[in-house]
Amino acid sequence: MASKETARLFDFIRRFIANGNAILYVSHRLDEIMALSHRISVLRDGRLVAEFATQNASKDEMVRHMAGRDVASLQKHDAKKIDGKVMLAVNGLTRPGEFENISFELHKGEILGIAGLIGAGRTELGKCLFGVTRAKAGTIDIEGRRVSIRHPADAIAAGLVYLPEERKQEGIFPLLSITENMTVSVFDKFRGLLGLRFSDMVSAVSDNVQKLQIKIGRPSDPITSLSGGNQQKVIIGRWLLRDSRILILDEPTRGIDVNAKFEIQSLLKSLADSGLSIIYISSELQELIDIADRILVMHEGRYMGTAPAENATQEGLLAMAMA
Repeated sequence: MASKETARLFDFIRRFIANGNAILYVSHRLDEIMALSHRISVLRDGRLVAEFATQNASKDEMVRHMAGRDVASLQKHDAKKIDGKVMLAVNGLTRPGEFENISFELHKGEILGIAGLIGAGRTELGKCLFGVTRAKAGTIDIEGRRVSIRHPADAIAAGLVYLPEERKQEGIFPLLSITENMTVSVFDKFRGLLGLRFSDMVSAVSDNVQKLQIKIGRPSDPITSLSGGNQQKVIIGRWLLRDSRILILDEPTRGIDVNAKFEIQSLLKSLADSGLSIIYISSELQELIDIADRILVMHEGRYMGTAPAENATQEGLLAMAMA
């Protein structure tokens, strides 16, 4: 929601309350809760875990109750020293009107954050790397081999995959089950004489559900029965089944609660530690500082610089992003 629309909504809520009415306001945006409420109730996994007056509350306390962990455990990880092999080398990548002359390297086991304001070209770069759109100029090397990515199938075959920002519209198949959503990229592995071997599919999915700590009912349940965070884990699991080596995530924690956000970030750090290379696109600067090893900054389609995450600040990144 735009800032003007948000302000109008808040004004309406305050007038509505001033006239003697009551409002139940549900949100995972803690600043809004602090600004509007008189009392706060915190739910976690369907249970009421805390209640307190807003005047006595703090965001750290709310996060602790929402996540079931101390706030300190949610803070920035220690960035790795990057000395692994180069998994992805991009040189001079250009798509007129979206971005130009973008060059960078992504190493094995590294999480590379990409920051920038609206219109910076972050999403456009991710989609171009995945072959949704085509570059006009520039080269892409994966594990030292020059590749031509003209279609997502080319990227997938090369071990590079993309999780889109619009998860519900572009990431999941809402009419399919959890099992089908996770295995859709590897259906060929489960073909039998009489069709798909569903029991083998369920077995593969169950292994990933346990590995990724996905909260589900039954593997045959529809994907829409899951929360946003668990849907995101299913999509990650989809590409792990293909043994993908490079993962591009675009706003992977948008629209999910604090606890799910922490779980996704912890999962991605663990996957990076096991050797997966990750590009993490986000508009939240603190989120990039918390999870990335290095942060690449863009402004209006241009590369502005790369900063080690361990020394980065929101103010410094914002200054780069505003050119």
